[in-house]
Amino acid sequence: MSGRIFGRPYRRDPDGIPIQGGGSKIVDIINTAVDTSNWTAITIPTDTSCKAILAHLRSGNQWLLSHTSAGTKYFTMSGTLSMDIASNEEEVLFYVKAVSGADTMEVILLD
Repeated sequence: MSGRIFGRPYRRDPDGIPIQGGGSKIVDIINTAVDTSNWTAITIPTDTSCKAILAHLRSGNQWLLSHTSAGTKYFTMSGTLSMDIASNEEEVLFYVKAVSGADTMEVILLD
């Protein structure tokens, strides 16, 4: 065999260097309607688990992030949230509220 590789064991970067961890893959995408008056739970779907998420509002507007449904403590976000997590199916990731008008929260679940 003249050094030919059958099926590369690792994903490779643009320079051909193996990526040892194998990288992330998209497990699911969640699109949830949000508004300015209610805290909306962003929940992992049934039969799904993930190790990381990316989340943002489709419009690119600011949004509020809370760990409780009452929203007594919250963080004002702009742009994309990137977070490593350990999750189980049907687990609430966080609660979200739009700052201006109705919008859609887009969340990518990564494994």
